Parts: sequence; structure tokens; C-alpha cells
Amino acid sequence: MPVPYTFANATTAIPLSQLDSNFATAITLGNTATYLGNTTSTIGNLTLTNVTVSSGNVAGGIANGSITNVMLANSTTTIGNATVTLGSTTSSIGNLTLTLPTVTNYVETLYTATGNTSVSLANGTIQKITTSGSTTITLPSSVSGKSFTIIVSYAAADALSWAGGTTLKWASGTTPTATSATGKIDIFNFYQDGTNTYGSIFGQNY
Repeated sequence: MPVPYTFANATTAIPLSQLDSNFATAITLGNTATYLGNTTSTIGNLTLTNVTVSSGNVAGGIANGSITNVMLANSTTTIGNATVTLGSTTSSIGNLTLTLPTVTNYVETLYTATGNTSVSLANGTIQKITTSGSTTITLPSSVSGKSFTIIVSYAAADALSWAGGTTLKWASGTTPTATSATGKIDIFNFYQDGTNTYGSIFGQNY
């Protein structure tokens, strides 16, 4: 675009021939010399601080460098059920399907309860339940592919019973006899197929 050469409240224009000698000097931005009246589309070696970028692309990625303090439009993404902000740290993501993962040194959540307990796997897949008098453990409805472990710790010679309706099945149709002795522990594993919950004894009388 042409450079206007009528300024402020001047009543006459300054001849462009008189401006050229003073206004033809380049202004250098980054590594690029720019001139009044010209269009510059590429500038390199420029540091931007606290910049908001509303649109555009990063061509070819970023090599040997970093972008800091830059606000990008749409700078969040959803992974599973978690919204993750670029540059932030997220430690919990749910509803995520992993295919053929390798997991090393993982930790399951251990949940503890006392007395009559309705098991919710949202609390953890390993649950330690300490008896308090005659104790009933109610298992969750069967969900295909779920499995969990119940550790029963006997505070006294307390009776133990299980609730789960006809969907709870034990080997040979026989409910295991609880150890029911002060200070002893029984461990039970459960597996679900979406219809039934199958119980097994991992070990007793620890």
C-alpha cells in the first residue's frame, strides 16, 4: 500500500520526494528488514512474550526450541473422561480402553471397611473388611469382565455371610466355611461375566 504523506493537521502534503531520503530506512524485526509501504509475510528469530494465538498452524513442528507463555485457542483435549489442558499435568483419567498395554509395578487401590458392607468397586478392587459381630458382605451386580478380591479380617469369632442373590455362585454350589477366629484372615476372589459372580477361595486361616 502507498505511504500517506499528509500528517496530523497539516494543510499541505509533504512532497514524497522529500520523504524518501528519510523514510526509506529499513526497520529490522527479528532477522527481517521491513520498509514502509511494503508487505512482509515472513519474520524469523523473533521472541514473542504473552502472545494469544487465535488460529494458525505450526508447520513441520518445533525443532530444538520451545513455546512458553503462549495462549492457544482450543488448548484442551478430552482423553477418556478427563479434559486435559496443554502444558498442564493430569494424574487421573477414566473410561479409557487400552489395547495390549504393558504395565509394570502397578498398584491397585485398597479399600477398608468394618462390619456389614456393600461392596462398591469404585472404592477399589481390593477390599479389606474387618468383621464387627455377625457380618454380611453384599457383592455388586455382575458386570462382564470385572474381578476383585475381598480380604476378611476377623475381629472376633464373628459369623460371616454373603449377599448377592442367585447370581453369586461358589464351586459345587457350597458357600465356604469362614474361619471366624479372632485375628485370622480369609481371602476370597470374585469373577463376573455380566450374569453371575463366581467366588473362589484364595486362602484361609492366615
